[in-house]
Amino acid sequence: MVPDEYPESVGERAHRNPRPVEMHNDEIRESQGNRSGELASPRSHDWRFMTHLALFMVMLTASVTITCLWVLNEQDYYNGDWGRTHLMAIDQAALFRQWPGGALYYHVKESLVRDYNDIVVLPIFPFVMAFGNSRLVFELALVLLYQLPFALVVGAIATKLIPVHSSAVFWSTTGLALLTPAVWVPTLRGLPDMCSALLVALAVLLYLHDKRLRHWWQIPTIGLVLALAVILRRHFAYGVVALFVSWGVMSSVVFLEQWQRSFREAVISWSRTIVRIGLVGVSSLAWTALLGWPFLETVYRTNYTSLFSSYVFPPSEVISYYILIFGWGPWMLAGVGYITGVFIRKLNQDVALFFIVFGLYSYAQWAFLVGQKVIHYANHFSMFVVLGLSALVWVVCQAEKSRPRLLILTSIVIYLIANAVIGMVKLTNVDSPGVGQIATSFAPNHSPIVRKDYGEIGRLVEYLRKVTSRGDKIYVAAGSFFLDYTLLVSAERALYGRDQSLLAIIPVPMVDSNHDLPLSALLAAHYVVVPSTVEVQQTPGASQWEYHLPHDQQTVVKVASLAFTENWPIAEDFSRLPDEFTLSNGTHVNVYRRVRPTSLETVITTLEIMEKSFRSRPGGRLDWIVLEAPRYSSLAKGTEGSYAFLTNVTDVGKVWKAKMLHVGTVSAKTKISGALRFGDTPCTSSLVLNISTVSPSHSFLDTITRTFRYPESPAFTVQMDTMGVKYLLLSLSGSVETNAPASCQFKIDQIRVGAG
Repeated sequence: MVPDEYPESVGERAHRNPRPVEMHNDEIRESQGNRSGELASPRSHDWRFMTHLALFMVMLTASVTITCLWVLNEQDYYNGDWGRTHLMAIDQAALFRQWPGGALYYHVKESLVRDYNDIVVLPIFPFVMAFGNSRLVFELALVLLYQLPFALVVGAIATKLIPVHSSAVFWSTTGLALLTPAVWVPTLRGLPDMCSALLVALAVLLYLHDKRLRHWWQIPTIGLVLALAVILRRHFAYGVVALFVSWGVMSSVVFLEQWQRSFREAVISWSRTIVRIGLVGVSSLAWTALLGWPFLETVYRTNYTSLFSSYVFPPSEVISYYILIFGWGPWMLAGVGYITGVFIRKLNQDVALFFIVFGLYSYAQWAFLVGQKVIHYANHFSMFVVLGLSALVWVVCQAEKSRPRLLILTSIVIYLIANAVIGMVKLTNVDSPGVGQIATSFAPNHSPIVRKDYGEIGRLVEYLRKVTSRGDKIYVAAGSFFLDYTLLVSAERALYGRDQSLLAIIPVPMVDSNHDLPLSALLAAHYVVVPSTVEVQQTPGASQWEYHLPHDQQTVVKVASLAFTENWPIAEDFSRLPDEFTLSNGTHVNVYRRVRPTSLETVITTLEIMEKSFRSRPGGRLDWIVLEAPRYSSLAKGTEGSYAFLTNVTDVGKVWKAKMLHVGTVSAKTKISGALRFGDTPCTSSLVLNISTVSPSHSFLDTITRTFRYPESPAFTVQMDTMGVKYLLLSLSGSVETNAPASCQFKIDQIRVGAG
């Protein structure tokens, strides 16, 4: 049984008792389970169990109901990050049906080097396999696996922060988490980041079980939980750093308190705690290496500061963005909850200090170090805000019974309910997050999205399916929430199903800081989808509609579109089809069909026009451009500046060619080296390699030819006099023998160009 009155001694420092403060607070909390030593009856236990079960069913029902109402009121194709995880879950389910276990293991392992690894969908794809590929099934899986458990864990943490009426604190805080729009919106938009927010919250709960980490299981368990949080969603490494900083501050505060009683014991206790915190860090790294070594290796080799520089905004914009995601009101109320609770000693002082440090450091870190503003990054602050709101509610509840107390409590509850309605219910006719916001003191409106051009996007997909042939590559020259290549992929799957999807929509460069020029993709395209350059009526300085970042950070999108709207030379290799499509903002979309291959002269001319459009070199810029290749080919940058070109040849009895243009720096004397790989089942006995030099005026100067016969040594080194040379053209050709297998691979590995 729990007491009806709040113990007067809670939060007061036990000056007469030399025992640590945290022991004092912990014992008070334990004593609340039994009043005056009275033993709880079996009937009381049954009643409490039924009450907890009933409240859990209420939270479960509310979660399922909110999710169903939200999804059933949406009409969108979920492009970009909003649809990526859903597509991943569908693909995992299909892969598992084809080859249970084996293929799935290797596929997930290989995904660890990507920005979005497949581990996050491992708990989700069984839902897809059992109940189908619908968006509703996917969203319910996210909510039941990540969203609701997060709310429950935050409720459990609240019982450590608010040491009174633990059951009531637990369920009220869980309810507050489910009443906060910013907690819901990332998940309902299809983003899986709540999985890592859940794990960080679980690590906090495990830490608060004993803040000195004296239990042997705490160190490896917390290390495992934090490792999984970072592996699942990489940006939660910042949340992990915030935890360690907060733990360090907490241990220092305890040290100062104990110092007043015994300096020697304080130093010994503090040293042990710091060592244990360090061991948690070591454990976390060890788990990360064990479970995701490719991930750790990729993180070590990648300069993320440079890679994501296009996403960085000034601190003032970042601070404002994350305040407005929740609304000024919830932030202010949460702050009042922490400050008031600490000041009048209604909260566990140590735990309150921990969350204050955690929240402030996280915010400062995100504003001044990370500098990115995206809706799902709000998950870093959800726990802090929800616990602050709960603290305020319970501080008011513990005040003396009076009419003002009831009025204040009622006002807070009404405000939070109104905030939830304003933030999640479609009160105005909006198409994008944040539009229709009633006031900044409330959460912005993130109601279900209903695209006015839903039918027009479907018509565009149907048209592309009609005019293209199987395997024709489609380039989408746009990169916004209104239109990008992922939108058409999602739309086709939604309209025709995964197994009936026909369009070969290729991934295209989207962001300057981490993508290459769009020229290689344009050269491979058979069709190009091009929007007009109409702007949406927005606030001064806002981006044009076709961008999801400031347009000067998406020049790779801009130049691909301008090539057609301004009729660059490469546009003459395409013909505009007669049908036109109109998006909800009045933007017109046209489709261009390739009518002839692009000549080397046109390639170089287009390249030079594109390069003049950039203020600085794109972060993902490669030194080679693929001009011509069999249908299934790829170019990848390796270590120490080397490159690898891989192609799959399928046309038996025909001659095939692959051409690449080197656009990097060329010195006066150049050495080109590499190695040819014929594959396990070669389909030709010889390959011809040509390396030509091209002048700044685009004319050929010299050519060197090498012939390779299987299974001779595949390595080659070519020395060339390249004075006055600007480009190098590498050509590889061969003929597929009639008795060859249906398909085979060729690879040029370790391609290097350096001073000779």
